[in-house]
Amino acid sequence: MQGKLNLLDSYYESVKVSVTGNKLKFSVADVVQDLKLKADWLVQHLLQQGMDHEP
Repeated sequence: MQGKLNLLDSYYESVKVSVTGNKLKFSVADVVQDLKLKADWLVQHLLQQGMDHEP
């Protein structure tokens, strides 16, 4: 558990300067499309990794 807390502390230290608390507005359709593209890429990447590591 302490390792996880240390990792979170390290992450917080690395991003706290760039986190402003300002809110941004996004088009839901644009976010959905972007997430679908990323999901498609991830699935293809994982499938390729699986093919590269088959016995």
